[in-house]
Amino acid sequence: MNINIESGKIFGNLGKIKILPSELTVICLKKLSDGEEKVFKASEFKNCTASKNGDGFSVVLSSPAGICDFDVLVDVCVKGEKVSLKTQIKNNNPDFTVMYADYPHLVFEGSDYDAFLPKYGGIAEKNIMTSDCSHKLEDMLSYPCGFHYTMQYFAFWNSTASLYTAVHDENGALKRFGFETNKEKQSVEFVCRYPAEGMGLGANSFSLAGEMVWQCFEGDWYDATLIYKDFVINNAKWLGEKYRPDTPESFKNIPLWVMDWLPNLPGNPDPLPESVRPKEENPDPERWIKRPIALKEKLGIPIGYHLYNWHTIPFNNDFPHYFPEKDGVKEGIKKLKENGISVMPYINAKLWDTLDKEDTDFEFSSKAKKWAAKKLDGSVYTEQHASHEKTGELCTLAMMCPTTGFWHDKISEVVGKLFYELGVDGVYMDQIAASMPRPCCDKNHDHSPGGGSWWVRGYDKMLKRLQKEKPAYGYLTTECNAESFAKHMDGFLTWVWLHSNSVPAFSVIYSNYVTMFGRNTNGKKADDTPFFKSNLAESFLYGQSLGWINPQVLSDPEKLDFLAKIAKLRYEKTKVFTHGTLLRPPSVTSDIPDTCSEPAMSFTEPYIVSYVKSGIWQREDGKCEIYVINTSNKSANAEIVFEKSKYDLDFSKLSKQCGNGSFEVKMSDKTVLIKALIEPDDYVVFQV
Repeated sequence: MNINIESGKIFGNLGKIKILPSELTVICLKKLSDGEEKVFKASEFKNCTASKNGDGFSVVLSSPAGICDFDVLVDVCVKGEKVSLKTQIKNNNPDFTVMYADYPHLVFEGSDYDAFLPKYGGIAEKNIMTSDCSHKLEDMLSYPCGFHYTMQYFAFWNSTASLYTAVHDENGALKRFGFETNKEKQSVEFVCRYPAEGMGLGANSFSLAGEMVWQCFEGDWYDATLIYKDFVINNAKWLGEKYRPDTPESFKNIPLWVMDWLPNLPGNPDPLPESVRPKEENPDPERWIKRPIALKEKLGIPIGYHLYNWHTIPFNNDFPHYFPEKDGVKEGIKKLKENGISVMPYINAKLWDTLDKEDTDFEFSSKAKKWAAKKLDGSVYTEQHASHEKTGELCTLAMMCPTTGFWHDKISEVVGKLFYELGVDGVYMDQIAASMPRPCCDKNHDHSPGGGSWWVRGYDKMLKRLQKEKPAYGYLTTECNAESFAKHMDGFLTWVWLHSNSVPAFSVIYSNYVTMFGRNTNGKKADDTPFFKSNLAESFLYGQSLGWINPQVLSDPEKLDFLAKIAKLRYEKTKVFTHGTLLRPPSVTSDIPDTCSEPAMSFTEPYIVSYVKSGIWQREDGKCEIYVINTSNKSANAEIVFEKSKYDLDFSKLSKQCGNGSFEVKMSDKTVLIKALIEPDDYVVFQV
């Protein structure tokens, strides 16, 4: 390995990978006197001094465009096939504030690379030179964010080389990642941008969180995931005790989730969002009670119930004034619990409506605005959804800063009433792990203005308090699965894991630490039975609790029959998924051709249904279980292939544990082939 520094750029060879000249940083400076912003590349700094330092270099960049009292320090450590880079910003100039600074850029040469992206539960993209998965660097996506990047590592590999790149930041601070392919030069540029700490303040010196890591390895997304998993287990501040003993076993043991909502009150025409709304209307005011009970009786397993619209205020309107609840809610919850259903109502843990009593400003300006997240110009961060004021205008909801005791008190009040007055089992706190942190610049809040890890710490403090205040049986969940919110969150609603090129990377790392539940097969995909069954099977193989379906599945015999089989198996195998380890998935082919369907939700990529799916989990006792699921209504001849070198297993002891179908095993020096006939809408479980 040969790494060099010259004129503010880093280049050389990392194993078989050629690192092209890459900027050691790019920074944005703002002149406080006139507000002018300028962007400077490291190669444009007046001075660059690199000196040998142990296993690497110490680099000092100074005086961009002649600006005095401004330096960037980059420490480069080179060990074996790994390069670690730490960056410090030394701004001692009171006339300028840093707006952002980049970690060292990575530009590498090579074609035909596949890529792992830490979106959702993990995405594996084929041949990024010809796909549309890369994006312009000015459109970088945020971490930690359930709709952007949930983890902070990436991988690129082809037939000759594999490259792991990550920011190993134990605190999970706000960052923006991006990579862009250059088809003409056959190169890839990977960038991570850090919103500045002390943004808006002159002389704001800070260190970029963690360290940038470039590492050669052998393998694909799974091997890269093991590298990142090692960092997480040994360093991440959001990981506490293994198996989360503070999470109630009753919550971990729920194999299936349903979701439903109470009808709107008269005078509120706004429906719930289409993505979570079943097709049919809700004429029976007690349907929300009757149908989950009927489904539980039909399936004979525990059910979790995500309850929407229980409050008198409209949905996404007048937040956070949820109480009083609608008539009959307390009695309905009691009846559901008496029938063995775990009830978890919805609240939003981020937003306060700016017109929070119908079309008037009730308490926002007088109480909440002071504690809302602010932009650098002092204006409040807001967002809008498909909810309307009586004037017909969209509701404008303010994002509350999670560091403030005011917001902690308000959420504590709401959550406490739900547990101790309505008697719920858990509370779903929307958006915490879904929405990107905002670089709040309110100097009166308990954090430095701009970027950093304080957004995560603020929610961590709030959730730690709620965990102490809730009853022992209670649990807390949120939307999506940004990893850095896992410390005090019992469950993540993984409803957007809906891509046919997904891989279970998040499950490999977090399966026995935080419960992942549900996928969204409602909305415009409600009539797509192959999509429903495909996602149900894949959820099972990923170790997720199943469903997040509407109880109207009772009226669909094909869906219901398949659901009954897979959900009962999931319940029987609970300990495998809560205490086991997801091993490298085998390759699977079958004689049933794939089919293509429309994308889910607002995604743009078509969903490819592969009808036979397989996965392998290692139990706590060391034995492994191989699951093969046929989601087709036809018998499937399937071939499941394991590369022996990737598993420390004695495949000669493989046997059928349960399920319907015949099989034979063929072994060569390098592979194990299971040829199985799987009955329609059925499964086979093997043990080794």
